[in-house]
Amino acid sequence: RSVTFFMKPSTSKVISGKNSMSGPSQSSPAARAAAPVSHPALLPMIPGMYAYRSFGAMVMCILGEREAEFNHYFYLFASNGFTCVAILLGMVAGATVPMFIFKKISFQATR
Repeated sequence: RSVTFFMKPSTSKVISGKNSMSGPSQSSPAARAAAPVSHPALLPMIPGMYAYRSFGAMVMCILGEREAEFNHYFYLFASNGFTCVAILLGMVAGATVPMFIFKKISFQATR
């Protein structure tokens, strides 16, 4: 039995039994198999408290009436924001760099 997936009105793919859809970011079967394993493990590590404190300090920075108050909350905004961005960049690098360095090893279990 064949299944038809409509991508655009002018194009459709008929697939019998397998999912052979691949986009530009998912060029190999190994790349498709590694993402569901590594990315959900990163979700609990998102630095939510730093992001929350950063946006809270930004609001207080905008609403502050005195210069000393503005400086204090701007410092908190910058400090928490930088920490949040640094953690996120570290998570991205930690998830992608090993996949590129150890390409054969990282995809052995998914083949």
